[in-house]
Amino acid sequence: MTDEITDLSQVPRNLSGIRLLTEASPTLLSRMEDQVEWLEYDDGDIVVGQADTTTCVYFVVHGRLRAMDFLHENREVALAELTTGDAFGELSAIDSKKRSARVTALEPPLLASREGKDFSHYLIMCPEIS
Repeated sequence: MTDEITDLSQVPRNLSGIRLLTEASPTLLSRMEDQVEWLEYDDGDIVVGQADTTTCVYFVVHGRLRAMDFLHENREVALAELTTGDAFGELSAIDSKKRSARVTALEPPLLASREGKDFSHYLIMCPEIS
């Protein structure tokens, strides 16, 4: 469970706690913070649908989400619980293929989002991220 913050406007909008970006320089992190789209969701909101063709990468700045897969029409399987500091969507950003899971908000999350092509530029600028 994440810290009990009910007003997401109180959460600092920075990427310093994102594990995927620990090797990024402070300069690159600052640039990324200026370029990402900041997104807020409510409990139960679907952030990414399975088979979506979007390529955004999402950084969980605050909150809790669940990634689900579907074995067949009426049976879903939890793949992962995502919490503050996690990232998701990087596979679609790299290979431009459809999403392999649905991601749903469990606790209202604050996410930072960046288009896949732009995320690829970050990988070139800081290969340690990849």
